Amino acid sequence: MWVILSAYLLSVGWPLAPQNTTHAVGYNYGQFLEIYDAKMHNGIDVLGAAGDPVYAVADGYVKAWLTTSGQQHYLLAIGDEFGTDSCDGWIYQHLDPNMYHLSLGDTCSAGELIGHIVSFANDFHHVHLSRIRSAGYPWTTCRFIQNPLTMVSPNTDTILPVFENATGSELFAFCGDNSSEYLDPVCLTGNIDIIARVYDRTGDFASVPIWDHLVPDRLEYRIYGPDTIPTTLAVDFSGFLNDSIQYALTIYKNDSVCNSECDYWTRDFYFIVTNTDGDSIIELSDSAGCWQTAAYQDGVYWVVVTAYDAYGNMASDSMQVVVQNNPGVEEGPSVKNVEEYRCTGTTVYSGPLQLPEGKKCRVYDIMGRVIETEKMRRGIYFIEIDGEVVQKVIKIR
Repeated sequence: MWVILSAYLLSVGWPLAPQNTTHAVGYNYGQFLEIYDAKMHNGIDVLGAAGDPVYAVADGYVKAWLTTSGQQHYLLAIGDEFGTDSCDGWIYQHLDPNMYHLSLGDTCSAGELIGHIVSFANDFHHVHLSRIRSAGYPWTTCRFIQNPLTMVSPNTDTILPVFENATGSELFAFCGDNSSEYLDPVCLTGNIDIIARVYDRTGDFASVPIWDHLVPDRLEYRIYGPDTIPTTLAVDFSGFLNDSIQYALTIYKNDSVCNSECDYWTRDFYFIVTNTDGDSIIELSDSAGCWQTAAYQDGVYWVVVTAYDAYGNMASDSMQVVVQNNPGVEEGPSVKNVEEYRCTGTTVYSGPLQLPEGKKCRVYDIMGRVIETEKMRRGIYFIEIDGEVVQKVIKIR
């Protein structure tokens, strides 16, 4: 009888030779994919050459030999245990059916030759490796249970994930919850989705550089300012994955502004970091997640997003925004009424505030109190010139 270790404790070699050396990866687990149809990638694509030998990463029993679509998509499914009970196993896909390969019912040991890489479109020759769970015999369906990059060893990746501007000069994008109505980051109001554009690299050789643009393993976000949202798990690609398009569009933004796309030549990944309930499972209900700004005080906030790869390399980036659900202030003693002032024409600045000479000028804070310019801190202010409120400004430092 086999002793089965927890999947998260299992470490295996690579499926290509040498098995004790890191290999280039062309697609990662959870990666948005648009080659055949839109979905999430349910394994890792280990790059090689057509005809390269493929080796078992663990002992097992062959429970499927089939194709999902023609000559390029033959696969072996190898279970960790014998029999028809549910167990974990591995998929090795894109094997050449015209070269040596194992067949249904065979057994294998770790390091044993099991097949060869088939010649693939656009010279993207690879073996697709998935960690799965299934039952019965032969296997015909499965669940994808773990990112193989968390299991294959060794790894030599020391490169940090990379943040790119989501829109123009802005690091992050902000839109109405589950909409394509994008908002000015200095005038956020209502329920907001926060979008971050991030990719990861392994740094291992790929014949086409864009193939080394992968997705990170995990994303978190936090917000701090007048109120705080503590560190919240946004995306976690280490464990169970439903790879269907509905689940992909729960976490990837895919519209004309933030267009997630991934094929052989173009790769852009826009993550809706607020579409989460804080756990590690991607669920359709996660799309209800958002930043409910009306529940927070108006003012200046920092939005911080952190990305990790499967090997623990981490990068963070941040952006300052302004929540402004209540653009006016109430009248009262020594309070100026700026109730009709609106967000349009807002000026963001840093350093000393320069007011026009020869004019009667006053500065009011968000509560309507007169503020001396040398005492202004970060925040929202209204400028009165000759008795008329003419400008709203946001001091960021």
